[in-house]
Amino acid sequence: MAGPARQIEGVMWAALIFASLYLVSTQNFLLFHILVESASILIAFAVFIIVLNTKHFLENRYLLFLGLAFPFIGLLDFLHTLAYKGMDIFPGYDSNLPTQLWIQARYLQSVTLLVAPIFLYKKIRVTFVFYLFAAVTAALLLSIFVLDIFPDCFVDPQGLTGFKIISEYIISGILMISLVLLIRRRDFFGKRMFFFVASSIFVTILSELFFTLYDDPYGLSNTLGHLLKALAFFLIYKGLIEAALVEPYSGLFNNLRKSEENLRHAQVELRGKNEALQSFVYAAGHDLRTPLTSATGYVDLVRRKLTGNTSAENMKMLEIARSSLTQLAAMLGDLLRFASLEDSSEEKKTIDLKGILDRITLEKREEIARLGAEINIRDGMPPLYMPETRAYQVFMNLISNSLKFFREGVPPRIEIGTTEVRDFPAPATHQWFFVRDNGIGISPAAREKVFEMFFTSAYGEDSGTGAGLAIVRKIVEKEGGMIRVESEPGKGTTIFLLLLVQREKQNPLKKPDGH
Repeated sequence: MAGPARQIEGVMWAALIFASLYLVSTQNFLLFHILVESASILIAFAVFIIVLNTKHFLENRYLLFLGLAFPFIGLLDFLHTLAYKGMDIFPGYDSNLPTQLWIQARYLQSVTLLVAPIFLYKKIRVTFVFYLFAAVTAALLLSIFVLDIFPDCFVDPQGLTGFKIISEYIISGILMISLVLLIRRRDFFGKRMFFFVASSIFVTILSELFFTLYDDPYGLSNTLGHLLKALAFFLIYKGLIEAALVEPYSGLFNNLRKSEENLRHAQVELRGKNEALQSFVYAAGHDLRTPLTSATGYVDLVRRKLTGNTSAENMKMLEIARSSLTQLAAMLGDLLRFASLEDSSEEKKTIDLKGILDRITLEKREEIARLGAEINIRDGMPPLYMPETRAYQVFMNLISNSLKFFREGVPPRIEIGTTEVRDFPAPATHQWFFVRDNGIGISPAAREKVFEMFFTSAYGEDSGTGAGLAIVRKIVEKEGGMIRVESEPGKGTTIFLLLLVQREKQNPLKKPDGH
């Protein structure tokens, strides 16, 4: 009941104020005019000041655009008030001047309301818009005070001119269009904000219609027009200031809510497209393997038949063709493995990393022996918590890279352990691991691209497909971790991995020495 009671109380206060103002108008119209116009002017500048100080987090750009226009509307209304009949501020001018200033202010106000909905979809350049309104206002004032080219709006004793009456109808028409546009875009506003702004525009239309009727600046229709104008500005205040700032989630951040909803829809759509793309990659990959295998087999057959019966140049070309087909088959396999990473059907479990590394070392024993390589696995590494196949893929790719990209004449040395990264301490649930080698290293230019699919920084038949680090990064990030690289050409490379671990609570591991 508190809400309806407050609304009734507000209506009663508003009725009392407007009744008092009407009584003032019957006794002293000039005082009435000053009071009504002063209220409108104060509201216009209040809107501007508040919008100016909240522009950095203001989500509703409709409000921002209106706020930038209102001080110039208020300025024209201020000059209109000073020029009103009986004020004697501008000697040599009659009732035509305040009427001209009034029409200029209403044109500026109506066009602003008409254009404002456009900025619900576009970014506003605040400084440009502010100076644009300043230039338009300056041009309007020059047309009256300097150039004397603005059409007459009131002529004694005739009263309102045809231009003034037609202008009021044009302004009303513009306001009606702006109201329709506002209604069509009401989803961008909170309910209270939309109600107050729409009501303000409607009341402004009624006000303009009353201003088409008077022939005396102190007449009844003029009084009602000014009262309705004051009510319209009051509703703008309620809508743009109270509803938008006091209740920000119904106004200012309504666009943010819509953006979040659009983002969720986009994520669902993107997930569907990813699944379709994954299915396509699987189908295309498997379909390509058969002709690729056949082509490689036929090249081998031709080589065997032509051995000793053709030139060395022809045999070299056949060797290049077979090497290209083998490379293509390797890339196709890597592409299928990369696509398969989206499949999260394998469950996470506690993994003994030392056991994974021993398995990889055993599988690589011939290559290790041939190169004279040495792999040093530090003791005390915590168990990982991730799918076992994924852990195997990560460290197999990293060790394979370190064995592949060695310096000529320098036996590969690979070190694997845990460490700390100074600028990013590991959370309680994670641990930084490293794989360090003494190989050829990576140039600074290539370091930014090494995690891209099929990028290779080395050349030659053993340069690989360039998919290894891309696969490693995708696995690590899919498991909620991070990957970093440090390298110096000619001195080696260190890959840092932030991975989920299960630490023993009763016997915490001693923090290992870092790199």
